[in-house]
Amino acid sequence: MKIDLDDYDIPKSAKFYKLQKGLSKELMKKCIKEISKEKLGNFLNYEYRKYIFTTNGNSAKISSACFKIKSKPTFIKGNKISEIKHGFIIFVEFEKYLAVLKKNCPDPSGYLKEYLDIFTSRELSSYINQSDNLCCEKLSVNGMSIGEYDILRKSYEAHDLMGTLPTFNSHRLIPRTAKFSENDNNYSISVNTSRITEHSEKGDIENIIDWCIDFKTRVESNTVSPFMEQFSSSIKLIDLPKNILPTAVLINISRLMENIGNNLELNFKSKPISNTRKNRLIKQGKKFFEVKGSVKNRYQLLGDFFELIKNSKTFSLRCAALSEYSVFDNNKNTSMTLMSFLNLKGCFDITFSDLSYFYTGKRLYRDSNMIQNVKYIAGIYEGVDSFQRALTEKGEKFITKKSVDFPVHSLFYRVQKYYKKSSNIIICDDLGSQEWADHFIFNKVKSGAPRVALVHSKAKPKESNGASEMQEVVGQAIKNLGKVYLSDSNIASKRKLWTKGYSPSIRTPKGQPKPPSIISNISRVRGEYDNFEHLKKNIVDIMSSPNCQREVVLAVNFVRKSKIEQLIHKAEAKKLTSHENQLLWLMSSFVSSCIEVGVRPKVLCRP
Repeated sequence: MKIDLDDYDIPKSAKFYKLQKGLSKELMKKCIKEISKEKLGNFLNYEYRKYIFTTNGNSAKISSACFKIKSKPTFIKGNKISEIKHGFIIFVEFEKYLAVLKKNCPDPSGYLKEYLDIFTSRELSSYINQSDNLCCEKLSVNGMSIGEYDILRKSYEAHDLMGTLPTFNSHRLIPRTAKFSENDNNYSISVNTSRITEHSEKGDIENIIDWCIDFKTRVESNTVSPFMEQFSSSIKLIDLPKNILPTAVLINISRLMENIGNNLELNFKSKPISNTRKNRLIKQGKKFFEVKGSVKNRYQLLGDFFELIKNSKTFSLRCAALSEYSVFDNNKNTSMTLMSFLNLKGCFDITFSDLSYFYTGKRLYRDSNMIQNVKYIAGIYEGVDSFQRALTEKGEKFITKKSVDFPVHSLFYRVQKYYKKSSNIIICDDLGSQEWADHFIFNKVKSGAPRVALVHSKAKPKESNGASEMQEVVGQAIKNLGKVYLSDSNIASKRKLWTKGYSPSIRTPKGQPKPPSIISNISRVRGEYDNFEHLKKNIVDIMSSPNCQREVVLAVNFVRKSKIEQLIHKAEAKKLTSHENQLLWLMSSFVSSCIEVGVRPKVLCRP
């Protein structure tokens, strides 16, 4: 049975490319032959660069193929059963662009890579038609960081994200997919793959051509969406300044495993991998690898065994240690090395010596609005004079059974003194089996400004403004963000801890006996309350108040506000060091995490 072009009734979902040079008839024949090499029998449809004219006066060259393929059901082990599926591919050439529509067949972009160029995210966002009724309903993004406490991917959904999405740190987000609604038209844009999908009725080949011409008109209008402009934008790898170098690589193992599914199988030495070895591989893959050295465009991650290679358009990885791992395709009965598969899918991220650049999904992105972020971060720091006299975190070695307060040279003492006049209740939650903060600070409802603040403290013997010193306290704060909303049962679970005196935990050198534990007379709860039930009622009232203000505070004695403010001028002059970039990166994660849950971030430090 033969199928004509007029018989196609397909969704408007295509990947769009810019043509670097023309596609010949011979090239398209070879491409379709390669794509359909697993077909059964003859082609059902077979066209090469056929001119098609629509009733709307548009035209394009069409190359197409439809064929049968044998496939293995994903829910059956082995090769006992196979099923017959139909696949198709349609190439639409319109002026200097190419659209590819397909189903049940390989992606041809690898075969045609010398002829194709991808759209930047800025160019692709011109497809969005700026109308009064335009709204963004769904958005999925990647972060521009790979730290232990960073969220790598996020998804948002609302009636209209254009008015509800928090804008702080949005320039540190990379849009992956977005769904828009304009008038009666709904469509999705996959920025990282240059795919556009119209959520409408299927169309014949003339409808597809008219849609492609509409794409050309929109993209060439060069009208960038203000909503999409707030995010990081993709750039060509050739535009990466020569003095900006890769610093670390993260293999996105979860993304890799997502791609190895259905008819694909992970093998070791040409046999299905054992669960033990697979789990070990996943565990090792979650680490990020720092660049140790470089020779021209080759960057060593683990000596000569693991390298990052800069090519003309993309980066790739080479790892001799993984040469015995492969991905087997049960349908095609073919395999490729795990590293080849990883490079093909782009399942790794790269950070650079300049925080403004980030590589993910085989694309390079640049954040052009970082200076505003630096100013905001510097603004959350507050200098506290007394923190200069804080020499230890808790001063535990000086606490005895008779102690009624923390030592005056401790950061805990300085934090409690700082909040004493401006709060009604101060609770020390340190050393609890489920420690949520070092201190809870409460202002009662009757004060007119109900408030809860979670304070996480960290002290160091020397001043430092680096990221490594802040990483632990930031991680603790982000992990416990949800505790700015305490429930009745949360508070009840703290009765035993909060109603007894503070018991210090003193660390001793290895091999030396640990001193016996003591319970001091330092009250964990200070302020206006009668008993625990009265305390609980006050906290519940604060939590349930619609006017309650919530803060998460980092209290540190080793950072100077004046040093942080200097980062603004250094960022404007583009003279930030790698350590300063890492600090801003870390603090940016802290601030954005707070803002997303409606919490005010704050840092108390030396002036």
